[in-house]
Amino acid sequence: MSDFSIGGGPVASGHGRISGTGNVNFHGSVLHAGSLRHVSEVGVRGGYELANLPPEPSPFVGRDHALDKLREFFATARIVVVHGLGGMGKTTLAAAFAQTQLESGPTWWITAGSPASIDSGLADLIYTLQPELAGSLPMGEATSRARRWLVEHDDWFIVLDDVTDPEDLATLLRFLKGNTGRILVTTRLSYGWHQLGVAQMELGPLSADASAELLAALSNGPADAEDAPEPSDPANAVRGSGRLNSPETAELSGLALDLGGLPLALRLASALLRQSGMPTAEYRRRLKEPTGSPAPLLASEVINRTLSALTEHPSALSLLRVLSWYSHQPLPMEFLLSSASGAPSGDVTLKSITRALRALGQYGLVHLGDDSVSVHRYVQTLVRTADDNDPLRTTTLVARSLKTATKWLDRHVPPVHDPRSWHRWQILLPHVTTLADRSAPAWDTTVTAHLLNRAGLFLCEQGNPREALPLLERAYATYRRILHDEHPAALAALGNIARAHQAAGEVNKAVTTFRCVVETCERSLPLDHAVTLGCQVDLAGALLALGSTDEAIRLLEHAVYGSRRTLGHDHHETLTAMANLAYAYEVAGRPTDAVPLLETTLAGRAGRLGADHPTTLVTRHNLAGAYHSVGALQRAIPLFEENLGIRVRVLGGDHPETLTSRNSLAYALLSAGDIDEALPTLQATLGDRERVLGPDAPDTITSRSNLAAAYREAGDHSRALALFAQTLRDCEGLLGPDHPDTLAARQNLAGIYRATGRYDDALSLFELLSSQKERLLGPDHQDTLAARSNLAAAYWERGDVDRALPLLEREVEACDLQLGRLHPDTLAARANLSLALLTLGQTDRAVPLLEQINDDHEHVLGRDHPATLTIANNLAGAYHRADRLEEAVALYEDTLARRMGLLGSHHPDVLASRSNLSGVYLDSGRRQEAITLSRELLTQCEEVLGEDNPLTRTVRRNLKALTRTEVEDG
Repeated sequence: MSDFSIGGGPVASGHGRISGTGNVNFHGSVLHAGSLRHVSEVGVRGGYELANLPPEPSPFVGRDHALDKLREFFATARIVVVHGLGGMGKTTLAAAFAQTQLESGPTWWITAGSPASIDSGLADLIYTLQPELAGSLPMGEATSRARRWLVEHDDWFIVLDDVTDPEDLATLLRFLKGNTGRILVTTRLSYGWHQLGVAQMELGPLSADASAELLAALSNGPADAEDAPEPSDPANAVRGSGRLNSPETAELSGLALDLGGLPLALRLASALLRQSGMPTAEYRRRLKEPTGSPAPLLASEVINRTLSALTEHPSALSLLRVLSWYSHQPLPMEFLLSSASGAPSGDVTLKSITRALRALGQYGLVHLGDDSVSVHRYVQTLVRTADDNDPLRTTTLVARSLKTATKWLDRHVPPVHDPRSWHRWQILLPHVTTLADRSAPAWDTTVTAHLLNRAGLFLCEQGNPREALPLLERAYATYRRILHDEHPAALAALGNIARAHQAAGEVNKAVTTFRCVVETCERSLPLDHAVTLGCQVDLAGALLALGSTDEAIRLLEHAVYGSRRTLGHDHHETLTAMANLAYAYEVAGRPTDAVPLLETTLAGRAGRLGADHPTTLVTRHNLAGAYHSVGALQRAIPLFEENLGIRVRVLGGDHPETLTSRNSLAYALLSAGDIDEALPTLQATLGDRERVLGPDAPDTITSRSNLAAAYREAGDHSRALALFAQTLRDCEGLLGPDHPDTLAARQNLAGIYRATGRYDDALSLFELLSSQKERLLGPDHQDTLAARSNLAAAYWERGDVDRALPLLEREVEACDLQLGRLHPDTLAARANLSLALLTLGQTDRAVPLLEQINDDHEHVLGRDHPATLTIANNLAGAYHRADRLEEAVALYEDTLARRMGLLGSHHPDVLASRSNLSGVYLDSGRRQEAITLSRELLTQCEEVLGEDNPLTRTVRRNLKALTRTEVEDG
């Protein structure tokens, strides 16, 4: 009747993902209930409710055939790629076609020059659909939500303009496979699209007649520029004006032929003719002066001629050079005005900005919206290309414009960690990344490094560490070149690189990089310098992720000691180091050491920051988790409840951190045996996470695993098995076969196989896990040892104790050597060995081993820890088997009383203790007490566990035997 246990049961991984660093991704913005409802419920009432298209091109001529061809393509294809040379009018065609789709459904425009631009455009889709998320949902999460929204809805139309690499679309297209939405891609690339299975269409020049028609339409401008009012703001400065004497039709047709049907060249030529009043024949002659050739001219020649006509507007040329370094997507006019207000003499100034914009707009070199300005990519390329033979594009002028463009962006990118700045970051980030792509690292200054470093930090915070790494690495290289390796800015930049590697899952690279930072700090700064201590904390965090727990603890203990002495006990850096050390202790299986550290950290943070501050909330959550780990559920549950109440009030019921609190509370309730309360909470939390985060999000997978564990505890093994199996499939598909979460999911499934008697299936998984962990982690890693323990248990349950025993003996030796005699894993290994010895009848070895283990558990975990009570119960069972009945009765009674005090009278462990006590009463000659206890126990088992539960059936069978014997004796 003993509830002996061996090996690890199902691992309910990540019940709350407790992090001791205090750096949980917590944004502090209120999300009201329903704001993160399932994306299928986030709809629009019509196409015009969701559209962000550029203005309809005017005039739009000569492309009717191309529009018809696009309609034909989309009749059978979901994705069409339009490719052609720069300046061919691809964007104009896409805008015109998108206008025809507005009534069909939501229509969305994304400038797609880089992966970051695509992610930003997708995030903006969600922020437009749900404005309340703009300051609370990070861009990375918003991008994922946007993808799910597209999957859940049909009949949308997306333009991805100016894609530079087909691979940038591969992930998105795979995600949207099978959806009925349509995507129009514009690009200069004619190759690389085949493998994506998309339709392709090449856009060539306009015909001669269409070119002449466009040129004639563009040449009929409004009144002369001198008659137009001076703009009071840039929005009024953008309207092109000027009167052009109508050239003869023959000359216009000839100019159209000269320009080879290139729409950009036609628009620039017409703008210059209108503004200058130059006869068309004269303009044609000047265009051909360099070559004298009647062949079609390059757009660059037209742009150069237009730039030459602007020499009387030097501020306009200066501004155009600056704009050439930014993205071609719209730049806010407010940015230009505030930037120019601080410009030094010789650059664009606030006084000249509106006139400069007006001139550029009139000559067709920029497009001016109501509150933004943009420049065609082809114009940008030519203007920023240095040519010392051209006085308007000398190396000096181009370099100066890059310096100004960088300075303006660095001055205006907002703080990194403030959610209120996310929208501004979204607007400016494409211009930062474009400037980085277009400029040579050799030209970078410390201002460039400062700008790129902040952009990289923002991308990391928004969940895009791989996009951040090139920016951070370039910033670091610049600081090293201009300053030196030991300069604080260079060290900070190198630390940011390490954090990005860690966020990207490249933990080995993170550790190597952090070591470099720490070694440099220790060499160049005092040992207890705040920067050095902070770097040691960062290195320790990476080491923990790598599994190097002992080294991490040594570093953190030094950091805590040094911070207390250097900065004071209540300094925020000291508190952070303490929180990290507490987390390291938990990872090392020393939760009792973590508790006082977290108690002190919580008191300090609550006093400094307030009870509701995000960092305080994280610390309180971690302390509750530590209480849970040491079995102090009576302290953990109220703390989880307090934190949940605050997060609901501060963040709203649907915020991811609120859901984390709810999940952790439910799991603590489950550990306390309150299945009736825990099970519905875990069910609701899983539903909420599926709705808020999506079915494949890591936290959703965690909830699914936790709910499976609850079903297992409730005896609903069929549901538990189905959810554990789904969790394993999710982890394998999302993370790969060797990821730690995948290994944990595989162990959970093996555990439920074991619980349901599918021992062969369990053994196969445990054998796979043991070999995987030995391969991935080495033969002496604590996870490898645990896997070996579970394999031994699987052999045991198949009745092959002889194969289990040497594995268990080997595990005890390895744990004792690697972890120490009192480590929880060593204690568990020794306990499992003792049970194997009992099974083989070797009670003379088993009993003293269990007595020592019981003493060690009480010393390490306390008398009332659940693991200590299990060992005490097993020791009582060993006394029973050794016929030391008085000792068995006393220990069973003591264990039952302690379990009832901790878990209540209806917990399954309490019921098992009663069953064990009934058995030893019977063998001790106390039959009536055994019958009375068994009758009470049967009623409780039927109520709590159900009539078909194995323990219920065992108690019923034993009671029948007892009562039958009682009748016979009577």
